[in-house]
Amino acid sequence: MLFEKYDVNSTRRTCSSPFFARLFTPSDDATAFMTDPKFITWSPVCHNDVTFLVGPDGVPVRRHSRRFLTIDIEPDIEALLSQGPSCA
Repeated sequence: MLFEKYDVNSTRRTCSSPFFARLFTPSDDATAFMTDPKFITWSPVCHNDVTFLVGPDGVPVRRHSRRFLTIDIEPDIEALLSQGPSCA
């Protein structure tokens, strides 16, 4: 599926790997979070509408804030597709 919803913070976590939470800064809003994660006192992924672009190898490539319009993700997807298949 192209779009899939995951719960990455709570006890209802639906994603077995916490690697999404490591992408601290949304690519479309670099000022949304502090640059040093040790000063963050809240959960690094807030709201269920934070969007991640995940490559064919399953590794997150880009994070978008909750204010990002999903329709604007096309250039990011095109850039990822232009890199060709992953050598996994």
